[in-house]
Amino acid sequence: MSVFEMARKWGAFLILSLSVGCSDDSSSVGPSASYPVAKSAEDLGACGEEQQSDSVYVSREDTYFTCQDGFWMIFEPIEGKSSGSRGKNSSSAQTSGASATTLNIYVAADDTVPSIKDLQECNSSHEGRYVFIASLNGYMKCTGKKWAEYTPPNDATPYIPMSLDSVNKDGKSNLDNYFEIPDSLMRYSSSSAYYYVRNDSSIVNAEKVLGKCDSENDGTIVQDTAREICVSYDHLYYCKKGVWSGVLKKVADTLGFGAGTQGSFKEGRLNAPKKNMSGYCDESLTNAEHLLYVYDGGWRVADSTEVCFKKACSMKNVGETLDFKDYPFICRGKNQWEYMTIYERPRENYFNEDVEYGTMTDERDGMKYRTLKAGGFFWMAENLNYSGDDEGKCYGDDPKNCEITGRFYSWFEAMQVDSTYMSKKITDTLSHQGLCPEGWRIPSLSNWSASFNLGSTRALAKDVWGYVNDGTSVTYRDSYNEYGLTLLPSGEYGTNDWVHRRANFCTTSSLSKTQAYYMLAYTYSDDKRSALSSNYAEKDFYCHLRCIKKIESGED
Repeated sequence: MSVFEMARKWGAFLILSLSVGCSDDSSSVGPSASYPVAKSAEDLGACGEEQQSDSVYVSREDTYFTCQDGFWMIFEPIEGKSSGSRGKNSSSAQTSGASATTLNIYVAADDTVPSIKDLQECNSSHEGRYVFIASLNGYMKCTGKKWAEYTPPNDATPYIPMSLDSVNKDGKSNLDNYFEIPDSLMRYSSSSAYYYVRNDSSIVNAEKVLGKCDSENDGTIVQDTAREICVSYDHLYYCKKGVWSGVLKKVADTLGFGAGTQGSFKEGRLNAPKKNMSGYCDESLTNAEHLLYVYDGGWRVADSTEVCFKKACSMKNVGETLDFKDYPFICRGKNQWEYMTIYERPRENYFNEDVEYGTMTDERDGMKYRTLKAGGFFWMAENLNYSGDDEGKCYGDDPKNCEITGRFYSWFEAMQVDSTYMSKKITDTLSHQGLCPEGWRIPSLSNWSASFNLGSTRALAKDVWGYVNDGTSVTYRDSYNEYGLTLLPSGEYGTNDWVHRRANFCTTSSLSKTQAYYMLAYTYSDDKRSALSSNYAEKDFYCHLRCIKKIESGED
C-alpha cells in the first residue's frame, strides 16, 4: 500500500445507494450460463452509459455484478431469469428480473476506497471495521485477517475512537455527510517514512466545508483549500448521489468521463499536462491545459507519443506502423509508439535518391555494393558484409542484421594481421588491403578527412540518427546524407546501448603502437546534433569497413 493511500485511511462518512440482496452464504452463488464471466473485479472495466444494466459473473469473487449509474453493484440472480446475450437487464436494478431489489439506504462506513486493490491489509488494527468499495457500490468487512463481503444493518454506525466526545455526534442524521478526522490532521514521519493518525479525533460535517452535495452539484469535484477535513491526500472531494467522497487527484481527473470509443482522447481537469511537446506534434492535443487521457478499454494517461501523433498504441493495434515527418514508428503494445530501429526497415530506404551511385561486385562471394566518388576515390556507400572464414559479427548475432549494416570486424580481422600488431603500427597506411576485395583498400584517417567534411552530418544517413524516445524530441533533420555515403547508426557489437547513436569505421592510421584511430559517427547527448569525427582506442574494438579504390585516368 502506497504512502498516499495510507494517508487517507479511516475517514468515516455516509454512503448512499447500497446494493442488498446478495447472500452471505457464498455457496448460494454460482456461475450461470446466462451471464458473461470475468476473472476478477479488476477486469470489469468501465461502467458507463454503454454498460448500463450489463451483468457479469466474477469468478474470483464468486459474485454477480451489474452496472448501474456508473457503479458496478453486487446482486444475486433469481433462478429462471435470463440477463440476455451480454447480461443486459431489461430495466434498472430496482425492477430487473435478473437481480434482487436494490434499496436506497444510508449507512456510515469506516472508510471508502475506489476499488478492492486499494484496501489496506486486514490486520488486528482494522478488525471489525468495514469499508465502502466505490467501484463495487458495496461494503467489505475485516474479519479474521480477511476482507469479506458485508451488508451492514440500516442503523449501523462507524467505528468511533473512545476519545471522541459524544456531544460531537449530536444532530448527526442518516442524511448528512460526515468525516472522521484527527485534530492534528495527518502527520508525516520522515524517519519512518509513513503517515500516521493520532487517536484524538473529531467529526466534521462535509457540507459545512464543501457545500451541499445535491443533484445540482452531482459530479462536482471540490478542493478543501483550507485543509479542514484532510481525509483525501490531495484534499479533493467528489459529489456523487448526495455524498462527498475523498478522491486522489489521479482518480478525480477522469471522474465523470464515462465510456469512450477506442482510441479517443479526453482532457483531464486537474493534473498538469506533459512537458512541452515538439513543435512538429499535432497541435490539437499538445496545447491542452491538463493531462490527456486515451480510451483503451478504459481511460488511462496518454503517452507523449500518443499525444504527439494523436493516435493510441494498445494491444488492439500491435504491429501497426506510422510515418511521422519521415520518422517511422511502430506500436509494440506498450502504450507508446516506439521509433523503429534501422534493423526493422529495408536498407534501400537509407540511400540518397539524388545521388548517382555506381556498383562494385566482390568477386569472393558475388556480393554487390553501391559506390560513389569523393576525394579522388571510389568509396563503398555500404558497409562490407564479407564473412570469409567466419569473420565478422552481426548485430545481436542475427544474420539478417548484417544485410542492413554489414558486419562488425575486430581490428585484427579488418587489418588481416596477427597478434604481433597488438604493439606494432600498420606502416602501409595508404595501400593496406586488409579484408577489402582485390583492388580495394582500407582508408586512412587522411583519406576520410580529405573526402568528407568532418563535423557535419552530410555523410550520415537521413532520419535514423538520434533516438526519438518521446513526443518532445521529434525533430526534422535536413542536410543529412548529402554525400550519399549513408553511414548508419549501427551501434556497437555486444551492446544494445548505441543503436541510432553511433557507429565506428576502421582506418589504417595509428595513434601509438597499441592504439589505433577509427572514424566515429555519433549523435550528441541532446539528440539534436550529429557529426563525423575521429577517435582512437586500444586495438580490441569492433568497426565497420568502407573500402576505397583510387580513381584512375579514364574512370571518371
